[in-house]
Amino acid sequence: MMKFNTLLLICLFFSTQISAQAVFEEDMNMSLGTQNALYIDVEGADKKIAEKAIQDLLKEYGKVKKNRKAKEYYAEDITIPAIAGSQPIDVYVKVDEMNNQSRLYLWVYDGSSFISSVNHGDEIDGAESIMKDYFVKARRDAIKKEVDSEEDVLKDREKELKKLESKNESLHKDIAKWEKEIEDRKRKIEQAKVDIEENLVNQDDKAIEITEQKNVVRQTVEKMNNVQRN
Repeated sequence: MMKFNTLLLICLFFSTQISAQAVFEEDMNMSLGTQNALYIDVEGADKKIAEKAIQDLLKEYGKVKKNRKAKEYYAEDITIPAIAGSQPIDVYVKVDEMNNQSRLYLWVYDGSSFISSVNHGDEIDGAESIMKDYFVKARRDAIKKEVDSEEDVLKDREKELKKLESKNESLHKDIAKWEKEIEDRKRKIEQAKVDIEENLVNQDDKAIEITEQKNVVRQTVEKMNNVQRN
């Protein structure tokens, strides 16, 4: 039920947020010089999440390679119908990580120039559509990471609660044991009081016996002393 509710919340989030997500256009430096790029920001997505999301998306259209020197990913001679129909294009992407978000730059080369809204309106619309697909994937992955983290916290809290419940049960058992010990002590105390009274009576009886025995001893000694040689 918890995971179902989590997925429901994520779906509701995107139904209200994706329409407001904007794609921007700007000249940006890349491996082939300063070229027109589209870019989009994804809140909560670190560079690892953002790069994986765009790689997964581009892999649907062709092989993705990495330019380590330029810190770019690129796919050459691929076909993305939403952007250029059946015409092969080259796509370059780069991710910059910022404070609690990442920014994806996308450059599209159609064989003659890098597309821009000035001269490639339809292609730009298609590229923006791809960017929004990327945004959904990256944002979902970012939230999923957050959900996993919060679920780990929840599991820790549940474990802590179980420990507290176990401790509570143990304390109740201790109380029951100690109460039984108290009752046993009370019974022993009451019995000891009875034994004390009996002991006092026995002491009195024994004291009388001692007194009587002293008399017997005295009389016996006198009898012994009376035995003399005539």
